[in-house]
Amino acid sequence: MNYKNLKSIYYQDYSSYEEEYFKRLNSIGTIKTSMFPYLMKKESFASNQYPLFVMPLLDILMMMQNIILNSTKISDLATKLPEVAHKQFYQEHLYTAIISTNQIEGIHTTRKDIALAIEALHKKKNAKYVSTVRMYLDILNGDFLHIASIEEIREIYDKLTHGEIDREDEIDGKLFRKDTVSIVNNQSGKIEHIPPGKEDKIIEMLQSWIDFINDENVPFLIKATLGHYFFENIHPFYDGNGRIGRYILANYLSRKLDPFSGLIISKK
Repeated sequence: MNYKNLKSIYYQDYSSYEEEYFKRLNSIGTIKTSMFPYLMKKESFASNQYPLFVMPLLDILMMMQNIILNSTKISDLATKLPEVAHKQFYQEHLYTAIISTNQIEGIHTTRKDIALAIEALHKKKNAKYVSTVRMYLDILNGDFLHIASIEEIREIYDKLTHGEIDREDEIDGKLFRKDTVSIVNNQSGKIEHIPPGKEDKIIEMLQSWIDFINDENVPFLIKATLGHYFFENIHPFYDGNGRIGRYILANYLSRKLDPFSGLIISKK
């Protein structure tokens, strides 16, 4: 039997939508979480009463297996490269990763910008994107994240966005934003998402995110994907959420898989 996603059921038979959700949520083998995302309906906030879950279907398990096997092959090939070629290959991915990530954020960045940042980093000078380049190079050097506290999320934000946040988008809460924001589609002008509007709620949701990503009873690729979605759903900052989320994801997957597989995720 083909698995129908809940979105298609919602449009085909709304009366059975919620019943099907709870049937899947409570099914044997379902991975349930304590992460409750903010959900929308017709450009308005609808609910945050439904926890995220995953049904590990065969297709998902096979894709996870292939990812792990491919990462092993990449690691084997990388060990055969001379050190200079290894670093050059990683640096090439670093260029495209930062440019792609910034493009998604609406920031125009060129290869020259990144090259100047790398040069400034080597000369221990300040320049635009130096903080970003330094953190991505840390991945290559095996300096991985192990997020265990709310404060560490703010520290990552400060380091990755240093000198790159407009004054009107600077943090006004103790650690995160304290005002309401709306995520608007640049093409249609429609509101796509309304995240939590109070800092206390942001902290509460981020704590459930931390608990989830540190849960050793959940497969790491599932933690990576669900955790990334939930972090972006929380949207704890006025600006830079996409950059922070993709960096955390890239760092995590680099630790669990290999640096090249981890870095390329920022291009997606």
